[in-house]
Amino acid sequence: MEKVAAWALLLVLLGLAALLPDCTAQGTAAAELCPGVSGGVCGKGCQLHTCEALGRFYRATLNESNPWDDEHGWELTSTMSCEQLVERATVRRAVYCSWFGITCCTPEAVAAGNCSMVNSVYGVRLVINNLNASVGDVRMVQPMQQLHDCGMRSLNLEANNLAGQFHPAWGGLKHLLDFNFGNCWITGSIPSSMRSMRNLTQINLSNNWLNGTLPVWLDELQQLRILNLGSQFGANQGTDASGLMGTVPRQLSKLQQLRELNLEANVLTGELPEALCNEDSKLLVLNLRGNQLTGGAAAVESCGGLVTLDVSHNQFTGPLPASERWEALISYRVGNNLLSGTFPPQLATNARILEVSAWQILQVQQQQQQQPRNSGWALLQFH
Repeated sequence: MEKVAAWALLLVLLGLAALLPDCTAQGTAAAELCPGVSGGVCGKGCQLHTCEALGRFYRATLNESNPWDDEHGWELTSTMSCEQLVERATVRRAVYCSWFGITCCTPEAVAAGNCSMVNSVYGVRLVINNLNASVGDVRMVQPMQQLHDCGMRSLNLEANNLAGQFHPAWGGLKHLLDFNFGNCWITGSIPSSMRSMRNLTQINLSNNWLNGTLPVWLDELQQLRILNLGSQFGANQGTDASGLMGTVPRQLSKLQQLRELNLEANVLTGELPEALCNEDSKLLVLNLRGNQLTGGAAAVESCGGLVTLDVSHNQFTGPLPASERWEALISYRVGNNLLSGTFPPQLATNARILEVSAWQILQVQQQQQQQPRNSGWALLQFH
């Protein structure tokens, strides 16, 4: 009996181990690719490797006549060697952990399972900082790959002077969680190399100059929570249309972790897929504003947990979409379509922001009188 109990305990422990986050596996992989890692700590060799990668990235994105807005710490790599900088560091904290835009992995974060190595760079956030480079330049990509191999999981370079088409090597950042290049000058189509970045939880490429169609392989990125591809301005060969073209892929319904989907201000056409969401959908925000979508809008009713819905400025026909499950809906924007029918009474109870056509305003006002607790509505009228 004791042997049976021992085997049962072993099986339970193995089962629990299988449920743990893969930070340990990622940490092992990082130790193999990142020199100087020992006992879950980025030691002197690892810190030297990281410092050199950061220095190369700094030089690759620096226009000396128009430098970064905030260079705190980074500029030291122009006047001192990384050997000198690393020697100045304390035992507990690597020198680059105090640089602008750098988040390092702490002992507490390692203990919580949020990252794998103490003193590794977990995140790089250089938003609106006047970086100048081409995302197609391998001199920009390679340092990011080195940082990724040493534990970087978050990259936010939003609103910088970054242009060109993505180099295929960006797809090598396979353990990255956040990939944010919104509000830049990036051109071309969404690179197929991103297909291998299957740990991504957030993609923001909004307000760029992308073109082409939405990839059908997006559903393979099963960890996605935020997908923002809105407001693209790239020209498409053989047509006057600018931005992302084609239809809304039905495969998007397979993204079970998706909370926010933003495809606004593109040139998407055709009808919405019937299975835009399913019973397990966690979608909270759906923004399809400013496309050329046609047919009925009833497909959005399958997204039962919506908080924000915007399908305005399209060519939808048929009845106004509504669902009894939209108990949490606070923003409902459907104006500038060809929708008809009676304003859904259930939305008069819950919604706070309503954007409807002019002829529907009277219906809303009448229902507002019956729902005095919604006196804080903002009614946005469109013809």
